[in-house]
Amino acid sequence: MTLSTIKKKLHEYVENGDPKKIKLLYSIVENEEKETEWSTEFIKELDKRKYEMDNDLVKTYSLDEMITEARKKTKARLKNGVKNTSKSK
Repeated sequence: MTLSTIKKKLHEYVENGDPKKIKLLYSIVENEEKETEWSTEFIKELDKRKYEMDNDLVKTYSLDEMITEARKKTKARLKNGVKNTSKSK
């Protein structure tokens, strides 16, 4: 389907569609725009962290290392009789 066809169909839908769905489409578009607006400060922080990781200036962990460590800590807590403190059940 061409971009032109998609635009025509969306225009028809907006003109004749269910108001709830139109609001949903609008919400999706608005949220997408907001999510991609990163401040200069945030981008600088990301660049700094990437530089630190690439140059081994900070300790990083693989997913497997994090899972292993979490399991160890969970076993230790259970062994010591510490109950689950999470609020989800």
